[in-house]
Amino acid sequence: MEQGKEIGRLARSLFPDGRFIPGGTNEAAAKATQAAISDPKLIVAFEATFVVGNYVAKPDILLRDGNGWRVIEVKSSLADTDQLSELIDDLTYTVMVLKRAGLKVIAAELMLICRDYRKGQATSNLFQRLNQTDAVNQRLTEFDALWDAIDKSTIGMQPTPKLVSACRSCPHFEADCLGKGIEHSVFCLPRLHKNRLAALAVDGIVSLIDLPEGFPLTDIQKRVVDCIGCGKSWVSPSLRRAFDQLKYPICYLDFESVITALPLYDNLPPYAQVTTQYSLYRRVQPDTDLEHAEYLADPKRDCEGELAQRLIEDCGESGSIVVYSSFEKTRINALAARFPELSAKLVKLTKRLFDLLRIIQNGYYHPGFGGSFSIKDVLPVMVPELRYDGLAIGDGDTAIARFAWAAMGKMSATEMEQMRKDLLVYCGQDTLAMVRVHEALMKMCGGG
Repeated sequence: MEQGKEIGRLARSLFPDGRFIPGGTNEAAAKATQAAISDPKLIVAFEATFVVGNYVAKPDILLRDGNGWRVIEVKSSLADTDQLSELIDDLTYTVMVLKRAGLKVIAAELMLICRDYRKGQATSNLFQRLNQTDAVNQRLTEFDALWDAIDKSTIGMQPTPKLVSACRSCPHFEADCLGKGIEHSVFCLPRLHKNRLAALAVDGIVSLIDLPEGFPLTDIQKRVVDCIGCGKSWVSPSLRRAFDQLKYPICYLDFESVITALPLYDNLPPYAQVTTQYSLYRRVQPDTDLEHAEYLADPKRDCEGELAQRLIEDCGESGSIVVYSSFEKTRINALAARFPELSAKLVKLTKRLFDLLRIIQNGYYHPGFGGSFSIKDVLPVMVPELRYDGLAIGDGDTAIARFAWAAMGKMSATEMEQMRKDLLVYCGQDTLAMVRVHEALMKMCGGG
């Protein structure tokens, strides 16, 4: 959200003669907009408001062009985004409302982020303006035809809810909608395809226990249904053999990274993902104590090269490296590509990786997982004494935001020091979680 605001501010800075339209209620803002655009001296308007019945549109930038206006919507997407169609839809809606309000629109543009921009360059290099007038005009006919139907459907009685993919993350689903009172919904099925979800929606099936006989399921989905049905966990007979691949010394590795629309460091493009931190636990032999190493970058400078070198040293030259998902492999490969002088050693690390997530997906399931194999869902079930809810930073999104905030220079020295402590605890918890989950699984399959 803060990045979006900053990008909007930078876009407006390219129009120094622009004038903000006063806010307030939609009606008051719309009245102020009409008064402002009737002034021939106004060349650029920011955050104007147009109201037509129940429809409201607030274009980011209006630019006077002869006897008409250019509508410019600023987005934090890259100019070569594969989501351009959705952005054009948004722009088309805005143009539709403005035209119905009586504004003469002569052009419609998207103002997007240029991938070639680098930190320190002129703000004008950050943006790329894409004229989408033709695409918008093509869609206006379709949008205009839906005006009355949408207007009618958004007033009066709440529409009948329908089971769709968005329900999975909707806070209303379990609280006061289709999922209320249902202990195990169909969203407990991992990677449920949208077409199969749609088939269940047609039949009004929300609860997993109502799944029709013969409904096509993957092996993992069937396992989930069986475990929920009997209320017991499942352990694969081959789980123990899967761990035979591990070689001592065993390391447990977790990364954190940051990705921002505006590059934090020199020579990096917008949305560059930068590895900023790792935590590594190491056990030399089954009966030895855990050793711990960690690294956290200085937010004020690009430390990826330093991190890569330290990682090579801390991982040693032999033994398995336990990770949870393919994220660490992806980031190590990215480091190898960025630092050719370290590439050979980094690639060797990827050959030693052991993905604990895959082991669990193929070898163990507990009804308490709720269809998810995320470490945040697995850990409370398998190691309930190890929790995230008491941590100052308890999830990856917060970790990213805090580090980025510090890198942008928006923290005091005291706040920075606390942030470092919190990030080290969080990343260390992620790594320790792998250790404890591994130990729990070994006990289940008789491995000590």
